[in-house]
Amino acid sequence: MQVRRSLWISFAASNASTIAFFFISLALARLLTPKQIGIFSLSVMAINIASIFRDLGSNPYLIRKSELSSDDIASVLGITVSMSWVMAALLWFGRHAIAQYFAEPAIVPVLQILIFNFLLVPFAAVMSSLLVRNLRAKEGAYVGAFGTVAFGVTVLLLAGFGFGERSPALANTAMLLANIIGFWMVMPKGFRLRPRWAGWGEPLRFSGGVLLSNIANMANQTLPEALVGKHMGAHEVGIFSRANGLTGLFQQAVGPTMGFNALPVLSRAFHDGSDTFKKVLRQSAELLTGVSWPVYIWIGTFAGEIIRVLYGPKWNAAAELVPWLCLAAAARAPLSIIGPALQAIDRPLSGAIAVLPNLALRAFFLAVFVVTELPQFVIWLTVADILALGAWGFVTRRYLGIGLLELMGGQTRSLILGAVCLALCLAVKALALMLAFPALVTVLVSGLLLIVVWPYTVVRLNHPFSGELRVLVGKIPFIARRL
Repeated sequence: MQVRRSLWISFAASNASTIAFFFISLALARLLTPKQIGIFSLSVMAINIASIFRDLGSNPYLIRKSELSSDDIASVLGITVSMSWVMAALLWFGRHAIAQYFAEPAIVPVLQILIFNFLLVPFAAVMSSLLVRNLRAKEGAYVGAFGTVAFGVTVLLLAGFGFGERSPALANTAMLLANIIGFWMVMPKGFRLRPRWAGWGEPLRFSGGVLLSNIANMANQTLPEALVGKHMGAHEVGIFSRANGLTGLFQQAVGPTMGFNALPVLSRAFHDGSDTFKKVLRQSAELLTGVSWPVYIWIGTFAGEIIRVLYGPKWNAAAELVPWLCLAAAARAPLSIIGPALQAIDRPLSGAIAVLPNLALRAFFLAVFVVTELPQFVIWLTVADILALGAWGFVTRRYLGIGLLELMGGQTRSLILGAVCLALCLAVKALALMLAFPALVTVLVSGLLLIVVWPYTVVRLNHPFSGELRVLVGKIPFIARRL
């Protein structure tokens, strides 16, 4: 009961946050230029690379450890504080070199703001891990809402006053400070958070695999933006970032829910036995595809209309990239549960075995098929990502005891659901072209029809998500009374 309650609370909270950030991004798309967005994205990319080493992957240790003491918490905080401050110093002295690499001097002031956050993140990260460990989704939702409000108010005010690419960087600082205050308020009375420079052995032993896996993942994620920024410029990075942002709306919605619940739930299932663990993996994969595939189909089909309505004509170039990014994201969707599953069985390093071939394929295609046009660049990325699914099959069979075909074989109902949604979207697309619907009308009609058809088809197919829908419908009278 606690797991389901945590899932729904975190899902509702993450969706509310996604909606809020979505509307904030709409305003920013009109207040900032593609180049300004690109400069901020390149700065964040450099920060994200350094953030891999910020805690050495030790925070998941706080979630997974069966018995957690105050000394364990203090030791992990000591690791995180030490590494964060070291990385902040390295970034500070290397900020001009990073800007010179991308030939963008405006990166320097943005980096200076983001580097300051490194001094604060350790405290927020440790307290967040403790909430996740105890499935305290309600408190996490309050903290997240507090941070979202702080970010939104700050970024829109600063962008309106002409702070440009520095606006989201300063807003991130405001959000981080708000989160720290919020986390501290929901911690138990008498809670103390002091770093300890001893007892690092056990957390570092566990975190070694997490760290190497994180390095592989980060290299895989940052390679495209780094190459676009180096060879095509900040404007193209902004276009690529916008296309990624639209494609990633689903991940933004369910990512926090996955992050909050996946590891503790899978850890418990693993301790309950192999059969239970495999069952949870199959159900989780089918739940993910049942929701994600229809979303990716809708976004990919109506990418041009959605971008024109939401972001304006200066972002039209992103529309050509979105269908390919949606295809790659849909192919990866059933595998989203694999990373937390490997951490749950104490084999976090194994994730790198699957990511490294993906990285190698991306690097190979982008080196052999040298392209200077963004659409061709994205096509080769998609081809590499789909071919790399074979490596994930090896990892799931070798370490989780469930083959990729077995995992995908349970997606029949999701495939039928996706086919129904695709047929609906193509029919609406053809009708819109024939009758010359405005973009806004096309987006609204297709979205509303999908909202009606999707739950009907889910129930008719007896898809696993139908059980969650029934629970939600059963809660409506209670929610209505509370409102």
